[in-house]
Amino acid sequence: MDTYNVKQIAEMLNTQPETVRRWIRSGKLYAEKASRKDGHVVTECDLNKFLKSSPKYAGMAGGLVGAAMMMPVAAVPVVGGIAATYLAAAKKAKETGDESFSKEDVTRYLQEEIERRNQSINQKLSTIEQLQREITADQQQITECNFVLGQLANEEEE
Repeated sequence: MDTYNVKQIAEMLNTQPETVRRWIRSGKLYAEKASRKDGHVVTECDLNKFLKSSPKYAGMAGGLVGAAMMMPVAAVPVVGGIAATYLAAAKKAKETGDESFSKEDVTRYLQEEIERRNQSINQKLSTIEQLQREITADQQQITECNFVLGQLANEEEE
């Protein structure tokens, strides 16, 4: 059975090693302390249990592995975040022959991720529009203040 250290898990999930350590300390992710020097070690089984129990990573638990074998690497345009995890899972699947999860699981997860990202983008665009309105209002106030300052300066000269 394969094992992973904190750094490897952090890289696979595109997160910080301290986040993985926090999961371990809180009991969300079971790990054994290999040694003081080497730190914690997580088995593949325990990592998959954690992934399945975490809404953010549920679609990645092993399911990504099975479907990853079916997808050409060129289909992933950017290697980062989800794509990096996907590619790591594809490599692992080829090495182990693991096909325990379906392409449908991965498809559903990725469609949900696209929907979450679209909602996030829409919220950010809405925030940008609101900020642009506020900037315009502030610029108008500055223009009015400068006008009044100009009027006051003219009155003093007279």
